[in-house]
Amino acid sequence: MAGSGEDPPALVRDRADRHGGGRRIRDDLRADEIPAPDPAEGQVVITRFECPNLAVLLFLVALHTHIGRDVRRLAPGLVTSHGAVLWRERTLLSISVWRDLDSVYGIGSAQRHTFATRLPIRLGVATSSGVFSFTGDSRRVLFGSPVPPRSPLSPLKRNGK
Repeated sequence: MAGSGEDPPALVRDRADRHGGGRRIRDDLRADEIPAPDPAEGQVVITRFECPNLAVLLFLVALHTHIGRDVRRLAPGLVTSHGAVLWRERTLLSISVWRDLDSVYGIGSAQRHTFATRLPIRLGVATSSGVFSFTGDSRRVLFGSPVPPRSPLSPLKRNGK
């Protein structure tokens, strides 16, 4: 490694030549080394609402807050949800975290949410949505560290428990 005259491992490259730092990252991760997503270990759902004007954005923010209460009450698999507003872009990002893929379907229990899904098109709002599954410990996914997959939605074992 640095100063030892040895070359770094083939899968690790020094960032110093590109970014002025000495941290090591994986630059050539092979597809067979990337863990497969595990739908049972947590889901993140992100929905993007691009509004035509500020009034519609404000309406959607209020609606998101109001409907969020119903969803939290009626969908037990919801861990948390948050609305991020990108004011300059007149965009709302609805970000929700779910225990597993099956629990995402619990959102259908909230009738107000089902009704509200029909509003954006009527208001001229462009939408897109994606579901993202847990893939593994970030140290393993990003750097190839040999750490076991452990979802951050599961409690950590502390003090030998």
